[in-house]
Amino acid sequence: MPTAIVHTQEIAQEYLAALKHKDPDVIARLIHPDVHLKSPVADLNGSGASLTMCEKIFPQLEDVILRAKFASETQAMLVYDFVLKEPIGTTRTANLMTFEGELIRSVELLFDARPFEKSADKSKRAA
Repeated sequence: MPTAIVHTQEIAQEYLAALKHKDPDVIARLIHPDVHLKSPVADLNGSGASLTMCEKIFPQLEDVILRAKFASETQAMLVYDFVLKEPIGTTRTANLMTFEGELIRSVELLFDARPFEKSADKSKRAA
C-alpha cells in the first residue's frame, strides 16, 4: 500500500482513538481550523464547533469499536460501533474523512439518527 494511503489511514485511526479516549487535545491537533462536520443531527463549521460537539457527547460515550477501514491518499472511511449510554445505545456509524495535507478537513458521519431524536424527546418531556 502506498505510503500516503497508510498515513491517511493512521491519522483517521488516531482520530477515532481520540474519540474513544475522550481526548479533545488530540482531536484538536488532527482537525483543520476550518473543518466541516456534517451528520444527520448537525452541520458544523470550524474546529471550535466540532470540539464543542465532542465535549457534549463524551459524557454519554462508552466505547468505539472499529469494524472496517478504507483509505485513499486524500480520504479515509471508518466504520465503527459508537456505543453510548442508554437510551441511545450502539449506533453503527460510517465516518468519511477528507484530508488537506495532514489535517482532517471534513468529516461526514452517516448513521441512523432516530435513537438521538428519541433521546432528545425524552429530555424535553423531563424538562
